[in-house]
Amino acid sequence: LKKSNNKYSTFPNDLSIPDLFNDQVSKVPNKIAVKFKDNKITYIQLQRKVNQLANYLIKHGTSSESMIGLCLDRSIEMVISILGILRAGCAYVPIDPHYPIERIKFMISDSELNFIITNTAHEKLFETNKLITILVDEDWETIEKGPNHLAKSFTHPRNLVYVIYTSGSSGVPKGVGVENLNILNYIN
Repeated sequence: LKKSNNKYSTFPNDLSIPDLFNDQVSKVPNKIAVKFKDNKITYIQLQRKVNQLANYLIKHGTSSESMIGLCLDRSIEMVISILGILRAGCAYVPIDPHYPIERIKFMISDSELNFIITNTAHEKLFETNKLITILVDEDWETIEKGPNHLAKSFTHPRNLVYVIYTSGSSGVPKGVGVENLNILNYIN
């Protein structure tokens, strides 16, 4: 009983998710990293796009642990966006496009979002908010003109990865933050 319940594990506590991703890129750069429907992207291609998005976010005023809304359907662009946000040292707030508009407005206000990454299909959800909107299907041509490498790392193991909103026992949604170390602990 003691042996089967011994779940103690050591893991590096000085790394972040982008560090682990970069390590994987160096090991298998030409292997498929993400496959979605008929689309595929290798680790090195993904890393370049992630770095381009991170550079774009930094250039447009994000800082360490800036909260960035993310409203995309499952896709390769969603993976690029999540990793790009983390690579810039920021955290994301997932926003389901099917949420009631009042819940979306509350999440934007409560998390003090200044940026939203979405696409033209969901752009109308954010028209009344004063957010810098990045449309992955329209703005990518501009984003990919930027450098595909980062001069330095903007991530830290204690940086937030995301803030997810629960239903809240009082009926008011509550944001719960998850750090890189929380996820590394879970993975290990």
